Amino acid sequence: MQLKIWSCADGKCPVTLTGHTKAVTCTSIIERGRNIASVSKDGTARLWNCGSSKCLGNIELGESLNTCAIIAKNDSSQRECIREEVDSDLHGKLLISGGEEGGLCVVDLPSQSLINRYKCDSAINILANSQKQLFAGCENGEVKIFDISDLSSPVNTTHDSNSPVLSLVVLGDGFVVGRSDGTVAVYKNKCSTSIYLTGPDNERVSSLSKDDDYIYTGSRDGCIRKYSLENTVIR
Repeated sequence: MQLKIWSCADGKCPVTLTGHTKAVTCTSIIERGRNIASVSKDGTARLWNCGSSKCLGNIELGESLNTCAIIAKNDSSQRECIREEVDSDLHGKLLISGGEEGGLCVVDLPSQSLINRYKCDSAINILANSQKQLFAGCENGEVKIFDISDLSSPVNTTHDSNSPVLSLVVLGDGFVVGRSDGTVAVYKNKCSTSIYLTGPDNERVSSLSKDDDYIYTGSRDGCIRKYSLENTVIR
């Protein structure tokens, strides 16, 4: 129910943010890190100023929230009404949240208003985005793909497994999925081709990351595994 901000320089915790009444499930850094967003099992999304430890807004979204992401609006030519100078980094930004009841909520950050809600068939466990697309990994095994220019409905869905999607990372023009059954798969955006890096005999894959050369997976067995991107590129 707290967010703690730690200094990489000295390892100290100078800031503790309080306000959520249930577990905080996900955070997203906005722009340079002066502001952050958090979502919680209490059904709210909160905006924070890290320097002042101040809550800038509390947005009720009506269901237990699992994940969130910050994206830039494609059309931000008309400047929104910004309430105070500290909110300037919020200009042109949307907060996307995924909920336990399948709600994909789109919140305009400057006005803190809900502008769209899409209902998936099951809980949304994880979100990831590129500059053009948003990916939503679901409890029923689906990955729904949205065009950021129109988040009202998905442009594509992949559903080749019923195992819950627990982790997700964008990779070039595709994406990588980690599932509850231990599988890790690399997909093209159109979902027509996939490469499986592991089989179902592994522990659930709860975390994914990447750099220029490798994909990294984190599992409940305590191991971090590394896969070469050179061997996993889909052509």
